[in-house]
Amino acid sequence: MATLDLFNESFYLAMNPDVRAAVERGDIDARSHFNQWGRAEGRVASPLFNPVEYLDQNPDVKAAVDEGLLTAYDHFQTYGIKEGRAPFEGFDVGYYLDQNPDVATAVDEGRTTATEHFLLFGSNEIRNFNPEIDLQAYLDANADVAAAFAAGQISLVQHFIQDVIFNLPDIDWGVVDPDPSGELPDWGDFSDIFGQVDWAAVEQDAALAQAYADGNWALAYQRLIELIPNWNSIFETADWDSIWSNLDGLDQFLPGWLGSGFMQQLVDLQNTILQSGLLDPANLNPDGSGLLDPSDLVDLIWNEFYGVSPYDLIGNMPMPPDLMG
Repeated sequence: MATLDLFNESFYLAMNPDVRAAVERGDIDARSHFNQWGRAEGRVASPLFNPVEYLDQNPDVKAAVDEGLLTAYDHFQTYGIKEGRAPFEGFDVGYYLDQNPDVATAVDEGRTTATEHFLLFGSNEIRNFNPEIDLQAYLDANADVAAAFAAGQISLVQHFIQDVIFNLPDIDWGVVDPDPSGELPDWGDFSDIFGQVDWAAVEQDAALAQAYADGNWALAYQRLIELIPNWNSIFETADWDSIWSNLDGLDQFLPGWLGSGFMQQLVDLQNTILQSGLLDPANLNPDGSGLLDPSDLVDLIWNEFYGVSPYDLIGNMPMPPDLMG
């Protein structure tokens, strides 16, 4: 197998601000930090491998790591790649092989694994690895990314994961502007609203971090509301009646990189809602303004996507005004 380097310096520094600060002070360089500490600490160092997700998906490996026998990186590079274990949660091995019959043939002949091919070759090509992601659509929506990719200046998958999944600075999300003429209704000045939030405080809030670590979503949600007190302003400043009346379809506001898998989910959701009876006249306000009680619809939508009711997670959180009637 060709040499595989699971270290991306710019990504490592973006994901680890404490390391970035040490590098800026001249205390150490990024790769040295990773080799001496980050690797053993399980820090994410590349868009192509997430040690936390790798251990979550492989409890046998996690047990060995917890015993100090090796690191997630050690296992993945020595065994995981050859065994075809997914390098991160979003990599769908079966889908990758279904979409790439040439790779499937090579795997069947024992010449490689889906994971090995993806890391060495597929990540630098237009090969979809998840049914909810369309890499060609991502390129079509981002001319600058497409040009850099065509010139061999970037790894397409690494760029996509860094920009879209991790949402690191200076990102183009791959959303096609639905209204270049500026004719859609004004959503309000959201930039001012979000600009008032102390995001550093949100990121460093110990109570929020602990709530997430404990899986206490109700407490986490409540803490977010405390840290972002102007959240409801987002909904209050939008002219929702005008917005809904002007929309031609959800596709106007969906990222251009969404694949057929996600679009099928939307079709399935639509069918589920229509078959549920929730839109029957008996459940609607007489004045035509919407549902009498939107909670069942919220519950259905959440269950369709996540398999669990939001009320089971966070209780009856406040609904944005005027969205459901």
